[in-house]
Amino acid sequence: MILAIDPGTTESAWVRLDGGLPTAHAKEGNSAVLARLRAEFDPTNPLAIEMIASYGMAVGKEVFATCVLIGRMVAAWEARAGVAR
Repeated sequence: MILAIDPGTTESAWVRLDGGLPTAHAKEGNSAVLARLRAEFDPTNPLAIEMIASYGMAVGKEVFATCVLIGRMVAAWEARAGVAR
């Protein structure tokens, strides 16, 4: 199983894949996705989160907010998995 997340400023989409096939998916508010990462999703499975790339273009506060969200998602996943940093 793999959990993949496409993060956004206010909502994020996620899909759980088993053998390359989707078994569950949703687009939810970021607080709901963070709650799932903290309590529901299995941290023994791999997590893939789409990262930000600007390719030299100017970016605004929404991009930086999404970067912070990605960090919060990784921290929630690692805390649940017992990874210390």
